[in-house]
Amino acid sequence: LIISTQVEISGSARVYLRASNNNRLFTVQNGGVFTLTQVALQNGTGQGGAVRVQSGGTLLARGALFANNRAAGWAEN
Repeated sequence: LIISTQVEISGSARVYLRASNNNRLFTVQNGGVFTLTQVALQNGTGQGGAVRVQSGGTLLARGALFANNRAAGWAEN
């Protein structure tokens, strides 16, 4: 999912978002503000792991859990 504006996902300790097939869950683009509150992100892979934050993007994680994510091959374009 591409985040290019202000987006917030709020949950409880039981909200889990899982990637499948070796993918990342979210990309935050320039000007995007992505807030995660009480959410778990699991199994994200690729550039950025679960969330790739591009130059000029913002990620705010409040009580968020990142588990079993792998960031590989990252290079600024």
